[in-house]
Amino acid sequence: MEDQSLEASVPMREIKIVLYVLEDLLDELEYLGSIRNRPSRRTWKDTLFWLSSPLLLHTSLAPRLDKITRKLRNVTDRSVEICLHQRTIELPKQYMEQFGFDGSSAIIGRDHEKQDVEELLLQNKGDSLSILPIVGQPGLGKTSLARLVFEDEGEDMEFDFRVWISLDKNLSLTKIGTRIISEANNKSVKDRLPQVGKNYSLGAPFQLAHDVQEILRNSSCLIVLDNLISMNRNFLINLKELFGDKQKCAKVIVTTSSKLVAEVMRTSSSYNLGGLSEEHCWTIFSEKAFGDEDAIVDPQYTEIGKKIVRRCSGNPMLAQSLGSMVHNQGMNTWLAARDKELWELEERIFPKSTVFSSFMAIYYSMHHTLQLCFLYLSVFPRGSTIDKDELIRQWSALDLFRSERGLLSASLLGEIYTDDLLEASILEFVDASLVEMKCISSSVVLRVNNLAYDFLRHLTRDDVLHLDHGMGRNGSVGKPPFRYATLTSYSEESATDKYLVSNAKAVVFKNCEATKPIADIFPVLRNTHLLDLSGCPFEELPASIDQLKQLRYLNISGFRIRALPYEMGCLQNLEFLDLSKTCIETLPAFIGTFLKLKYLNVHGCDRLQNLPLALGDLKGLEHLNLSCCPQICKLPASFCGLRKLKRLDLSNCANLDQLPHPFQLESLENLNLEGCLRLKRLPESFGKLSFLRNLNLAGCSSMKQLPDSIAELSMLEHLSISRIHRELPDSLVKLQKLHKVDLTYCDA
Repeated sequence: MEDQSLEASVPMREIKIVLYVLEDLLDELEYLGSIRNRPSRRTWKDTLFWLSSPLLLHTSLAPRLDKITRKLRNVTDRSVEICLHQRTIELPKQYMEQFGFDGSSAIIGRDHEKQDVEELLLQNKGDSLSILPIVGQPGLGKTSLARLVFEDEGEDMEFDFRVWISLDKNLSLTKIGTRIISEANNKSVKDRLPQVGKNYSLGAPFQLAHDVQEILRNSSCLIVLDNLISMNRNFLINLKELFGDKQKCAKVIVTTSSKLVAEVMRTSSSYNLGGLSEEHCWTIFSEKAFGDEDAIVDPQYTEIGKKIVRRCSGNPMLAQSLGSMVHNQGMNTWLAARDKELWELEERIFPKSTVFSSFMAIYYSMHHTLQLCFLYLSVFPRGSTIDKDELIRQWSALDLFRSERGLLSASLLGEIYTDDLLEASILEFVDASLVEMKCISSSVVLRVNNLAYDFLRHLTRDDVLHLDHGMGRNGSVGKPPFRYATLTSYSEESATDKYLVSNAKAVVFKNCEATKPIADIFPVLRNTHLLDLSGCPFEELPASIDQLKQLRYLNISGFRIRALPYEMGCLQNLEFLDLSKTCIETLPAFIGTFLKLKYLNVHGCDRLQNLPLALGDLKGLEHLNLSCCPQICKLPASFCGLRKLKRLDLSNCANLDQLPHPFQLESLENLNLEGCLRLKRLPESFGKLSFLRNLNLAGCSSMKQLPDSIAELSMLEHLSISRIHRELPDSLVKLQKLHKVDLTYCDA
């Protein structure tokens, strides 16, 4: 069976390779079109390429497209044959029994939780609907706990009928409603019941709700909706409305890993399920690992087993799976279960995807774009703190929002998807005050849940490359092409690995001291969209950077670089550029040719003195961070040409003494001038910032007064004028939307 599984994976990998090549070809065509549309901005190399483009299209791109089509047809045909062959294969029953996945095991350590759930469920004895979500991370035993409650037939748990509905990704109100009607009919709870034979899918949905509610009004019931993972709020609202609001005694338990599901479905409070004690996890593990409780166990295995249980962190499914894996196995397997990454151990477990089955259900319930955003998280090392704003920029640079392009802005889509991943218990918040702030630019810091990270590494083992050359080339090396790569301590000895990243869309270098091997790898990264060199303190950027024509995101923060090389002017697709905390002394004029640039960060460049006049040519710039640049005295006259600028951070520019006049940034929403000690006044044109919502003037100690035009900022919501010892204008009272004002240490 494993051979057949391997055989099935071969054509899938081939399909993936063909699709990667096709995607790269489309990127080339898009780049070609962008060159043709900007003749005045072309370099001489681009001009030659543009003049020869019809010939290239005919002699190169068209045959490549034909070759891709033929390859895709061939591997698709092979996939169909293998799938047809495998349809008759079933998992032998003895394997299910061997690994303990038959559902017959006793439920351990949840007696107290069972009592709590029943008390919450029975609190409301009136005629209103009671829906209690049991919420927790995958594998904690939500289904097992619900089963304990469902099977309790004690005095307080008497119902006319009970319905257990196991849900999957093919959610349907019709299936749920007809199942309730069918079960009520089977129990004969009422003389005249709606008949399940009705074709509700063809009729009005109101008829289904009417029939379900008729049953619930006249009979008491306990309904369990197990593993509800939908992220569609409208579906959840309709599902809740299916039950109505007035019943004889209807109790509904919903098991879910989604906080969104719990929030929408609950009628009072939710029950948050925590992990098991280590003692209970040991009981579960040892039952699977040693079998008969009277068996004589080698103390050495017991000691290793205790450490295996410790890594389960209270997750009973993980304890059961690891116990099953080491059952009747030798010392090597036990040591692997103790030391190896969980995503690597998954390959040893049979049947596959047992540990990650709950996460797999969540993953397949996601729509395609959210799946792509989720998979990218595996690029970050385990336990990494992730700057939320930075994550959204990286998603955008990789064009993961392509299918929804034009519907909403990338930043808004990113907010939606991070919220979805938080609600699904994939991401979790980190206290920003506990994080070293040198790499964090936003106030929201995230981290991937530990078990979710293991699932991610399992899911992306053939798509994401992790290599640590400092640990003797330690890391994951599957079969290329890899789409994302993290290379640690890359050096001269690593050059043989260049081919591994030839198809990579994102490459992240960490702790790399040597410049030359990275310069040598640039020509291979012709299709790379994202390049992060922030962990490499170089003194210069290699001239070979001009090979990365598709580059959209470049992070060279922390470099000891003093100037940007002229060759960098070829990066005409750049959208996100991070130069923060470098030793750069001036921004070159060619930066004005980056017409697609949306984000520019020069925070902490304490040697930066001059901003070029060409800065105003960045018509697409939305976010500019010039904070902590003490040598900047003034902004160029062209600055007000940044018509799409939404966020401007000039905080702690201690020598900035004035803003350009007129200061007309018509799209500006957030302006931070905190700590601009020499700034004496705001221009009268300040009132023209009609979309400004957040203004921070804290510590602008030289500011003599605020202009009367500040009253024209009709959208202003937050204003900080702390540590300003000046009288405030009466016109502030006209700001109707202003609801947060910081006057700390202010004489106003």
